[in-house]
Amino acid sequence: MKDIQSIRIEVKEGIYARQVLYMEIKGQGSVPLTRTDENLTLREIEQKAAELAFFLRVPIESRRMKRARANGKKKKAFISLLYLASIVFLPWWISLSFTFNKCLESWVNKWWNTRPSEIFLNDIQENNILKKFIELKELSFFDEMIKEYPERQLQKFHVGVYKEMIQLIKMDNEDRIHTILHFSTNLISLLILSNEELIFLNSCLQEFLYNLSDTIKVFSILLLTDLCIGFHSPHGWELMIGSIYKDFGFAHNEQIISGLVSTFPIILDTIFKYWIFRYLNHVSPSLVEEIIRFISVSLLIYIITRAPISNAYPIFAQQGYENPREATGRIVCANCHLANKPINIEVPQAVLPDTVFEAVFRIPYDLQLKQVLANGKKGGLNVGVVLILPEEFELAPPDRISPEIKEKMGNLSFQSYRPTKKNILVIGPVPGQKYSEITFPILSPDPTTKKDVHFLKYPIYVGRNRGRSQIYPDGSKSNNNVYNATSAGIVSKIIRKEKGGYEITIVEASDGRQVVDIIRPGSELLVSEGESIKLDQPLTSNPNLGGFGQGDAEIVLQDPVRVQGLLLFLASVILVQIFLVLKKKQFEKVQLFEMNF
Repeated sequence: MKDIQSIRIEVKEGIYARQVLYMEIKGQGSVPLTRTDENLTLREIEQKAAELAFFLRVPIESRRMKRARANGKKKKAFISLLYLASIVFLPWWISLSFTFNKCLESWVNKWWNTRPSEIFLNDIQENNILKKFIELKELSFFDEMIKEYPERQLQKFHVGVYKEMIQLIKMDNEDRIHTILHFSTNLISLLILSNEELIFLNSCLQEFLYNLSDTIKVFSILLLTDLCIGFHSPHGWELMIGSIYKDFGFAHNEQIISGLVSTFPIILDTIFKYWIFRYLNHVSPSLVEEIIRFISVSLLIYIITRAPISNAYPIFAQQGYENPREATGRIVCANCHLANKPINIEVPQAVLPDTVFEAVFRIPYDLQLKQVLANGKKGGLNVGVVLILPEEFELAPPDRISPEIKEKMGNLSFQSYRPTKKNILVIGPVPGQKYSEITFPILSPDPTTKKDVHFLKYPIYVGRNRGRSQIYPDGSKSNNNVYNATSAGIVSKIIRKEKGGYEITIVEASDGRQVVDIIRPGSELLVSEGESIKLDQPLTSNPNLGGFGQGDAEIVLQDPVRVQGLLLFLASVILVQIFLVLKKKQFEKVQLFEMNF
């Protein structure tokens, strides 16, 4: 260890600059630690030097390293930009040069036009040419009709079509020639660019990517994979595959393109992301954690913003009401959910301070029911609960919840109605089939630490809805309603909309004025054309299967001293009774003994 004097990085000049790691050993001079033929980036060389210096506790020649790094970066930046420009502009320059001197184009024209003609059209190409010919014929015929030529002029119509067909064949022939020229240009540009140049450009790109922060890397990886390979961009893939088909001279085939668009991007996206995660897990585990965290946050945002349209929304009350319970005692959910449904409440009669207890709420209903969704289709019912606890009662923290209660809770996530109102809890929407019974873990307050709490009996209010509401929060009616006639008269016309729903035209009997009633998707009509109806007569059946249930219960916050006093009193009573019985038995024995004498 003591013979090692320093570690340095030296830049080997030549066609391609190489960074070589040297170690100065006393008596032996400079000993290279990396080969000059290794394709290592400057970042990899510096990492090796830093690791070795840290291990051997020797200084690094920082001045030479900085000078070598600066020179290497300048040369690499210029050469990499030059190579990148050559990759972009070389095919265009080759094509332009061949266009000016006509050498390659004339040779291709001579080879293509003088070779023996062969019919090689497949079914797809034949259909395309036939389609173009029919369109050309129809356009020519339509042009002659517009000009209003006499009949003798129309006899020359077939001659014009024949000339246009010859022109169409020439255009198709030129397309074939340009396809061959374009393919040849790409092939020549690939031959000109050597493998070493591509490797050098790859190393520069790798160094640029290594210098980015983890957040930028994560964002770029996810953006590029979803934008370029993601299955949600079929139009871009269709354009790309179609251009490749045309570039290599293949005929356009809708079936092949549709099959590739529907399967290839998904497979490629999965393989690419799997390879990225596997590679980054070995190179940079912190970057993998950053990607997982980024995906988790994105998924959470998607779940929050992509709520199903069949939901019941107790959380809507948070936007319009400061307190979910009105002065009359009604919970505000009843303003939108007009139907009344029963609810079962199960809470303990009394609880001790600073203890966790469970409150269970049930709404019995047939789990096979399917309600009408906003788009008119059928779907399951969702449920939600608003729980109003006494002051200072709140949701139990996770570390205080027992495993038994956690099992009953499932994967539910409760939240406070307001940040300042922790005693009011809301949950939902959640699937009714899975959560027809919801368990709340509640933490009782301790009057010894909270002076506003006393050992008293407290009320608990709960409201629970199931299914969609009849009125939206903005006051408009949903399609989960009965539609009534807005006027009396005769149904003159019923129009079914493309996206569902109906337009019913009613002719009033008094003045003949027409009134149009709009029926949203999902409702079942009860009237037909020509039928006479009255004002407010139901036009549809009632699709509502949900409703709102409200209830209350009472709970006692019990003082442990009272319970202990009661137990002590009961124990003393039992002891007194035992002593009285024993005394009675003793007295009976004494009397029996005296009688025997």
